[in-house]
Amino acid sequence: MRKLVGVVVLVAILLSGVWLGWAYALERGFAGWLEARRAEGWVAEATVIDTTGYPTRFSTIVTNLDLADPATGLAWRLPQITFEAAAHKPTDIEAVLPPAFTVASPDERISVRAGNLRASTAVDPGPALRLRRADITLAGIDLRSTAGWDAALADGLLRTERDPDDETTQKIVFSATEVRPAEPLRA
Repeated sequence: MRKLVGVVVLVAILLSGVWLGWAYALERGFAGWLEARRAEGWVAEATVIDTTGYPTRFSTIVTNLDLADPATGLAWRLPQITFEAAAHKPTDIEAVLPPAFTVASPDERISVRAGNLRASTAVDPGPALRLRRADITLAGIDLRSTAGWDAALADGLLRTERDPDDETTQKIVFSATEVRPAEPLRA
């Protein structure tokens, strides 16, 4: 019995170490990505990058994310974005966006409101990280521009999935309901 308890404790310690290692790698990876953007001249800031979910999940929460590309003038401000992955499938990641955020260009600022806005991706394990599938789920989307237009979408799904017969091909599908395009597009 004593040996069994010792083995259980040893396995728990090893698994905890693996979880902590992955959590550290996720946080450092995102911080490194921000640093690489800054090296390219971008504004790329976040006030907090924190991973929780021990022991079954990795929930990496990035708070006050500001991104701006000087080459295009595009800027994106998110109060929070969460990246989720099951501990046993760290290559299947879901990004959960906040219910309100802003996207800006040199010409306008767009306020985005969303009932649900998620993106998920599944890649093959290994250094190549080849894409198997990606989905963007949209619900209750409302866009308002400082240029005087607005648009909406009740529900939508954008999916790309690797063709099982040709690994270099992705099948792309988009479906949407109750779409109200911006007035300039309708005209």
